[in-house]
Amino acid sequence: MTGRRLAAILAADVAGFSAAMAQDEDGTLRDLQDLRARVDPILTGHGGRIASTAGDSLVVEFPSVADAVDAAVEVQRETIDGPLRLRVGVNLGDVIVTDDGDVFGDGVNIAARLEGMADTGGVVVSGSVRDSLRGRSPVGFDDLGLLRLKHIAEPVHAYRARIGQEAAPAAPPAAPAPTETSELLEREEEMRLFREALDTVVGGTGRIVVVGGEAGIGKSSLVRALAAEATADVLWGWCDDLVTPRALGPFHDMAPALGPSFAAALSADPRPEVILRALHDELAAGPPRLVVLEDLHWADDATFDALKFLGRRISRLPILLTVTVRDVGAARVRAALADAPPGSVVRLQPAPLSAAAIASMAGDPASAERLRRLTNGNPFFVSEVLQAGSDEVPNSVHDAVLARLESLADDVRRIVEVASVGPTRLEIDVIGRVTAVTDRALDDVEAARILVVDDVAVAFRHELARRAVEASLSPRDRRSINARVLEALESTDADPARLVHHAEQSADADAIVRHATAAAQAAGRSSAHREAAAHWQRALDHDERLDRNSLLEALDGFARETYFFDADRSVAARERRLGLHREAGDVHGMSEDLRWLARLSWFQGRGADARELAEEAIEVLSGHPPSEELARAYSSRAQLAMLAGDVEGALEWGHRAMDLAAEFDLPDVRAHAMVNVATVSRHRDPAAAAATLREARDLARGLGDEEETARAWTNLAWNFTLGRRYQEAEAEAIEAFAFSVEHELEGFAAYQQATLGWIRLETGRWDEAVADARASLAVSAVPSVARIPALVVEATVAARTGDVDRAMRMTEEAWKLAEPSGEAQRIGPVAALRAEIAWLRDDTAEAVAAVSAVPALVSAGDARYAGDLARWFRLTDGGTPIDDAFVPAPHDLEVAGRFEEAAVAWAELGCPYDEAIARYEAGHVEAAIALLERLGASAVIARISRSAPA
Repeated sequence: MTGRRLAAILAADVAGFSAAMAQDEDGTLRDLQDLRARVDPILTGHGGRIASTAGDSLVVEFPSVADAVDAAVEVQRETIDGPLRLRVGVNLGDVIVTDDGDVFGDGVNIAARLEGMADTGGVVVSGSVRDSLRGRSPVGFDDLGLLRLKHIAEPVHAYRARIGQEAAPAAPPAAPAPTETSELLEREEEMRLFREALDTVVGGTGRIVVVGGEAGIGKSSLVRALAAEATADVLWGWCDDLVTPRALGPFHDMAPALGPSFAAALSADPRPEVILRALHDELAAGPPRLVVLEDLHWADDATFDALKFLGRRISRLPILLTVTVRDVGAARVRAALADAPPGSVVRLQPAPLSAAAIASMAGDPASAERLRRLTNGNPFFVSEVLQAGSDEVPNSVHDAVLARLESLADDVRRIVEVASVGPTRLEIDVIGRVTAVTDRALDDVEAARILVVDDVAVAFRHELARRAVEASLSPRDRRSINARVLEALESTDADPARLVHHAEQSADADAIVRHATAAAQAAGRSSAHREAAAHWQRALDHDERLDRNSLLEALDGFARETYFFDADRSVAARERRLGLHREAGDVHGMSEDLRWLARLSWFQGRGADARELAEEAIEVLSGHPPSEELARAYSSRAQLAMLAGDVEGALEWGHRAMDLAAEFDLPDVRAHAMVNVATVSRHRDPAAAAATLREARDLARGLGDEEETARAWTNLAWNFTLGRRYQEAEAEAIEAFAFSVEHELEGFAAYQQATLGWIRLETGRWDEAVADARASLAVSAVPSVARIPALVVEATVAARTGDVDRAMRMTEEAWKLAEPSGEAQRIGPVAALRAEIAWLRDDTAEAVAAVSAVPALVSAGDARYAGDLARWFRLTDGGTPIDDAFVPAPHDLEVAGRFEEAAVAWAELGCPYDEAIARYEAGHVEAAIALLERLGASAVIARISRSAPA
């Protein structure tokens, strides 16, 4: 029996355990045993029950939140001197407890995710834990804000425990308010590196500086200090803590300073490639500039795409691109800048202040160490506590901010409260719609060093202070202020994402629905797909307020956006939309949804389902006049036939699509259908097929259809690869890859890089092939079936060079992706590789089994794979189940037993591995081994040395 209960869950694991194991397995295991001997008694001594262990990790259930937190902190204190250190997360939530005492559920999952956010030797807790303590623990906390955790639907408020610090130590005496320069104490090295980077930019070479660290550590202060002394122009852009980020928010902020061409592109043509090209051209043509992107941890996907775009080109841009980001967003920034030129990125991580620096701020050395413990040396926290101006040190920074707020006049305090609901900045005119604003009140609020005021807007000196003020508002007051801010913004040209934020904060469902659609469309046009989907979801959360057409629009929008990153959710929305169209008898809407579902099914590797859905998309239009939707359904069916190797089907449906495309003037459909038809025509007339693919590519490019351009180019390179025209194949693949990178088409770029890996595998450049395969596999935005070529390339090299176990693991992963597709072009190469690995292991039965199930799929459209299948069947069983008519050259020479001629033919093509196998089959074992030694194929050498040719 299983049961549910509320429990405090502690999750822990050892930081850097895998790396330590790789260096010294025996020693690391001993260290782990010593660590557990120290840790387990502490956990159980605080009432904890160790529910599960796995390697270096622990999950512990506590009946009391205070016990869980106290245990976590004591564990970290007591193990500070050990060779292994833990990271710990604590959460309070519902858990499922099994008969054997193990625990599951989101209560456990959140604790595990928080553990991953902790520093080495640190503890991170959820808001539910911190709120439940209510003074029952001496531990203090720093607010990390709302974190989005992997596989957890809603954001989780998180706090970092201050290890070894009490929540309320004795107070230092009041001190003068710190000056702005006090925030830059002990930052000399960071400023030196900053200035060096700026000098490099002035000299003509762009640089990137990433300033990372916890909230309040002084990231923005560093940037402001550099901006104050820089002679270069400064462009500022901010990411806001909205419920859903603004698409390209920082670049909208800096648009007025970027010139009319960029502003026009941003407003008139929101396609990412147009905006990014206009941004590049403006920055490239301008003088040296400092370009600042603040708070990237709150950025949308399109902003990260822009960061990646600029990072790849930074050395040619006269800019110092400066990014500030909290630890929680650092991984995304690293990933976005992974392709930046070597040496172009400088990373700064400001450290906490020492007691000496704090003493200079406080004017009282005796209290400095106590203040350091309270604030963990965080400059903002130190500043806020000192600003409180009291003989008593507050229990938290939150209390320090509120103490200063209470000291203000009522009208000044109200301005601060209203400003707190507007993340980052709020316009003075908008505040004036909610409460009275006078010049005297603005002067007073700035003098209090809570807000920064300019001619247009106000902003908090730090986000943590804003949150403290916002949290002090009653729920009713918070909703009321947001409602009035929303009303004021609705009369302006405010970004719709801001309107959605305030509509949500004011719990105004009608306003959410009203603005979510516009916000979703704007985000989608900028390729901020996750943000667009989030806005559509907000509209769908209130679907009872949507009329039928609006509901269909929202479902279509949500399905289109999630198509890029979450196929399951896209399918669900598309199926619901299909149901609505069925109820209304709308056959054209049904056909559109069925066509999309077919594509999604193919993405998920369900080839048979995809073909059935594509056929139904055509069938529902039977008996109705020809239409644009029918043309698209025909081309979709042709594409699936092409992918399945059904030559006649691809030609039939493709030509039908082209006929209707001409009738209805649909050049995009024509380009799509041409790609399908040309791809399957390679074996009949390679030159004509290549010419048609180039024509389709150029047509799509002229239409501005980057995805179809990339698809045509990908198929052109792959067709040359299948025909073993390696020089042409590599040239086209390199150009296609450059195009996809230029237009941020990551999925196509990954597939094209896998194609390059395949070419280099077959032409004997195995190190390059593995590098290409790994780069391709590192990209997440690629359909599962499209991972197969890269898996096959890397696994093939691993098998031939002796890492057979790793090759088998990767091959099984590829087989799980390939088998459900029902496509010979997916299944054939994996089956051949499985047979080759079985041959290397002298497992004849496994080799025969691997090949035997595939021949039924082989047809003229998939003949390329017949030769490999025939080879391994022959080498293990002495025969072949493959129709000789489908075996292409030079494999056909091997099938005929003319191995010496085959070896010569492989040599002429530049395929040394295939040449070696042919020479081995011809009985020239020494010649084969000589070739294999140059390739490093140690496992193959060992195999052929054990036996004579089959």
